[in-house]
Amino acid sequence: MSLSHARDKTFEAVERQLTAMGADLFEVGALQRGDGDQPQFMLLRTWDQSKVIKSIPWLRYQNWHESHIYVRPKGESSLTLVDDLKVSAVARMRQEGFQPAAVVQTSPGNHQVWIKHATRLDKELGTAVARELAKRFGGDVKAADWRHFGRLAGFRNTKGRYRVVVPVPEFDEWRGQKFHRDLEGRWLDHDGKAYTNERLREMHANLSPSTRFPFVRLIEASGLVAQGSERLVATVRAALERERAERVRAQARFRAPSAERGAIEGYRGVPCRCQVWRRWHARGFGLCRVRGGARSGCGRCQDRIAFARFKSQGQSKAAERLHRAHGPESSG
Repeated sequence: MSLSHARDKTFEAVERQLTAMGADLFEVGALQRGDGDQPQFMLLRTWDQSKVIKSIPWLRYQNWHESHIYVRPKGESSLTLVDDLKVSAVARMRQEGFQPAAVVQTSPGNHQVWIKHATRLDKELGTAVARELAKRFGGDVKAADWRHFGRLAGFRNTKGRYRVVVPVPEFDEWRGQKFHRDLEGRWLDHDGKAYTNERLREMHANLSPSTRFPFVRLIEASGLVAQGSERLVATVRAALERERAERVRAQARFRAPSAERGAIEGYRGVPCRCQVWRRWHARGFGLCRVRGGARSGCGRCQDRIAFARFKSQGQSKAAERLHRAHGPESSG
């Protein structure tokens, strides 16, 4: 960081946050919002850390025009963002072994936490881990995914609800804040330029109320890998593998042909001859229960539509139930 930026809090906050996050590349966005804080468009840039720091003047310009400044790692990473956390939740995360790599105060009382893992997480695993952390510590589950944007410290949070309109101070108060008198009785500004009292009154008359927003503050930037991360990632990965295995088994059960196809051989007397029925029958399923019905609403079929419950043809009582419901013709 250059000497000209040494005392600039924005440059310092940006550099510390990006260093703690530790990504090779970052996606930086300037989001412009419209009426009701609804997102309109985002100017998105992909930069390394040095380029982000060099671009702070451009980001400040966007932020001054009330754009929101966001950052996230480029692509899959070892970072997880947990949004909308209270101070107590951040403290509990530390106690349970999830030491934050970075903590950002986005508005008074609200925080975003970046958790760093020992390994890179893919999209599915990263999203599942983010949701688990959000549920465990009371964060925003809707904002939990593998690459959610977080706010970049050092810039203003320009949401409408945080807007504070500052009225123009009285003339004497304003003059005392901005100017001082020399030994000759002239009014001088901070650069030593002299003004008459009449000129100051003209300047004061042209002032307008100002708008203020809270700054996004960097509370912590340790860059540490969370101790509890390894166990959490292993648990979530195992749960995902179980879910995938169950989906495979369910698909196999649905697609497997039935050992027996004797329950229904034809469509005589069947309440509905539409394509839905034919597809179920082709997969080896039969009609085992019929309740009520209504006139056709299924395209070409003009017969009564039954509310049906399908089961595999291997069920021993399928034909018997269909026989009782619709007579001997319905069972072929």
